[in-house]
Amino acid sequence: MTEKAFWQQIKRALPYVHWQRIETGTGQGVPDVNGCIGGDEFWLELKIAQGNKVNITPNQIAWLMQRIDAGGKAWIIVKKKEQIFIYNGYQGAFLLDKGLKLQPVATMNKPFDWEDFLRIIRQL
Repeated sequence: MTEKAFWQQIKRALPYVHWQRIETGTGQGVPDVNGCIGGDEFWLELKIAQGNKVNITPNQIAWLMQRIDAGGKAWIIVKKKEQIFIYNGYQGAFLLDKGLKLQPVATMNKPFDWEDFLRIIRQL
């Protein structure tokens, strides 16, 4: 699965969320997706894992941490085969170092409970 296909899966599962896919060129480190529902806004950096490694850049890590420091909600969402791992933005540097061996905020197995996914990313 590609990140684009993962994005489409999320968008189809939660069509009532106002989603905006962010294309590259808007600034270094800006996450892939912005979402908003019921006044809760959140940013998602989507990743597809091959093995236990997660490719996240220092610019992405810095952006996520700065957004959380400013009071925002920012997440790293990693898909590996039939699982989704949810990490908060502060875990980015550790995720780069440890990969999927790092304890996530939540792990979801297929079939995914998208309402639970949404509940998690609306908080921080």
